[in-house]
Amino acid sequence: MRPQVSEALRHAARLLAQRNLSVAGLQSRLLEAGHEEEASRDALDWLIEQRYVDDREVASREAEKAIRSRNAGRLRLQARLESLQVTDEAASAALDLLDEATETTLASLALARRVKPGMDASKAARYLSGRGFSEEAIRGALNERFPGWEEPI
Repeated sequence: MRPQVSEALRHAARLLAQRNLSVAGLQSRLLEAGHEEEASRDALDWLIEQRYVDDREVASREAEKAIRSRNAGRLRLQARLESLQVTDEAASAALDLLDEATETTLASLALARRVKPGMDASKAARYLSGRGFSEEAIRGALNERFPGWEEPI
């Protein structure tokens, strides 16, 4: 193994010890650190082959984190996956973990923690929207928490 590849691997190992990174995220960090493109690519190929770097795993962990936190919807997860630079395929698989029914349940749980006496449906809707929940999930949570609320025209 060429010395440049070994150095890129050592640097990649340090980066991966700090956080889970996508292939593209790791590659951009290696290049930003001054590693040659060929050495970075060779190091990444080896890391992928050894399964140290896997976009599907990164995306899946982010989806699980969103579900566990009960405080983020599909839109927020999608934005997070884009910022992590995971592949479209990995992002799609992760977003499938947060289906409409699950997202509506998470929106209802988020509201249950947040709603105080006197809070109206529009304020609750803004809160959920800011957390990246879809319109469908927001409607479902509002229907559960505020029976008889009327959507503005």
